[in-house]
Amino acid sequence: MRVYKFYSKRWGLEALYRRRLKIATLQDLNDPFEFGAVSKRDKRDRKNLEDFKKAMFTDKGLICFSRNWRNPVIWSHYSDSHKGLALGLDINDEIAMNVKYVESRLKVPEALRTGAIKVQETGFARDILSTKFHHWSYEDEVRVFLSLSDDRFENGLYFKLFGDQIILKEIVFGANYESGNNKRLQNELINEGIKFTSSRLAFGSFEVVCQKNKTMWKTL
Repeated sequence: MRVYKFYSKRWGLEALYRRRLKIATLQDLNDPFEFGAVSKRDKRDRKNLEDFKKAMFTDKGLICFSRNWRNPVIWSHYSDSHKGLALGLDINDEIAMNVKYVESRLKVPEALRTGAIKVQETGFARDILSTKFHHWSYEDEVRVFLSLSDDRFENGLYFKLFGDQIILKEIVFGANYESGNNKRLQNELINEGIKFTSSRLAFGSFEVVCQKNKTMWKTL
């Protein structure tokens, strides 16, 4: 599955130089309703859900991706107002979790009400981990959950190296990206078979599209 990770120029270059992605922990996420898509009117339900989240994220984190790079809103929000770039990556389908978008909170399952829901369950536990309010649907999000291990830990942060599960395939420059002087890095990536695409704003729709004029192509 091809997915995209959006960055400002600074952090995109950092990811490329180090050939890795940052793994987010529960505290890093920007949606206050994250993993709370169930109705929590009952105090016991709120406690049980918090216990579930703590158990889930004791040793796990996640990386959030988008299915495509053509939505201008996501460039504005996550790529420094189109001045950054998007990394196109191939991920294994079996580790991908597609996010569902809903207008109303989910009903409380009996397993959560009794405190019997477990992290390893695939039913409602999966729904908790993959359901968001429908206003986030522009992200068209795909999630990968990863264990946190010492070999990915550096200066208080966790990282996932590019490899067999997450493979760098493409780099898309934002419409307002300013070309830099990272020629050596770009040549290395080209030699590794990485595709480079420059984008622009469409002339007839609210969409980001490929820049076909080669004289306007960007460079790292």
